[in-house]
Amino acid sequence: PFLVDSVTAELNQRNLTVHLIIHPVLAVKRSSAGKLSEVVKADGTVIAGAESIMHVQITEQTDPGMLKELTRSLTKVLSDVRAAVEDWRPMRVRIADVIAELDSTRQTALVPKEEIDESAAFLRWLDNNNFTFLGYRDYACKGGTKKQTLSIVPRSGLGLLRDNKVTVI
Repeated sequence: PFLVDSVTAELNQRNLTVHLIIHPVLAVKRSSAGKLSEVVKADGTVIAGAESIMHVQITEQTDPGMLKELTRSLTKVLSDVRAAVEDWRPMRVRIADVIAELDSTRQTALVPKEEIDESAAFLRWLDNNNFTFLGYRDYACKGGTKKQTLSIVPRSGLGLLRDNKVTVI
């Protein structure tokens, strides 16, 4: 999921006209090293992985620097898509954990019960296919009431937020 939209959005952001997109999903076999060994018929008789192949035609570009930058940016976009898709289930599990934590602490929390209920209801609504989770990360709150700071909890990032250098504004 997200491949065609993500690649198209990146090209559009660079004011490049997309003339054609061909996007078959093929059944393929790869060696343990990842080398393509066979494209197979998807008739159910051979165990194979599904792979997305994209052919995108844009207006001809001749600037080598621009082509190098486009290659870099599309590689980043595809890496982001992979991270979001690979971590989709763990993000959903983490949201369920947060909802359960809210439910279990609603009677003893320092904030009004209604606020906890509203927060949990909102997270349930998001998790009911009303939102596409692209990233998740835990933060630790440090300090007293006058000076507090947030810091990233190491190795808590999922999806686009796997990388601690990625910030959310």
